[in-house]
Amino acid sequence: MSPALPAALVAELSTLLGAEGWRMDDSALEANAQDNSWRRQRPAAVALPADVEQVQALVHACRAHGVALVARGAGTGTTGAAVPQPGSIVLSFTRMDRIIEIRAGDRCAVVQPGVLNGTLQQALAPHGLF
Repeated sequence: MSPALPAALVAELSTLLGAEGWRMDDSALEANAQDNSWRRQRPAAVALPADVEQVQALVHACRAHGVALVARGAGTGTTGAAVPQPGSIVLSFTRMDRIIEIRAGDRCAVVQPGVLNGTLQQALAPHGLF
């Protein structure tokens, strides 16, 4: 069982992220408890920011309360890097999934951290890139 989060932090993040972006229900905690490493630890909560400003506010709030954040893209890694610590918050980037820019001539793509590899591959294919 994870330690409880400070009530002031829960209130602050609930207001900041709203119902879609702040989850403490069993289904969200279970879905973010492991990656492909099969290591397992339920987080205390899951934050799903929609933009950079929300990420910054989330980081500041967690730092002020001494609560660890564990960043998670698609959560398919095999290193255990997306497995939460007890009492931590998973910072899920699934709502930040935009391809911002593709500069084919520079072989450069600027993407948000929640972009799936397959989605990027599809966007690059018309440019002859992968």
